[in-house]
Amino acid sequence: MPGGMASGEGRIYIVHGHRVLSFSAKSAMLVASCGGRGRSDAFFNRPSDLETHRGELFVADTHNDRVVVLSSSLTFLRRSRLLFELPYPCAY
Repeated sequence: MPGGMASGEGRIYIVHGHRVLSFSAKSAMLVASCGGRGRSDAFFNRPSDLETHRGELFVADTHNDRVVVLSSSLTFLRRSRLLFELPYPCAY
């Protein structure tokens, strides 16, 4: 079931299961995908939301208690542990 959604850089990003999908905003064709269930850099555990900012995609990786930052082409850039505990973190 699809979850969060964001757009930027001519793409539409959608959370689907444990993955992030990237579609062309022009053609609606799937351009890239990343993820799968896990704790490694570009893997997720029930990501809940997405947000774009300055060409980067922020993924609220809910059950891994972190925010993962990807490039617009879904390449892993960095991750951030939350400095405080939220019951369900989400991107703003």
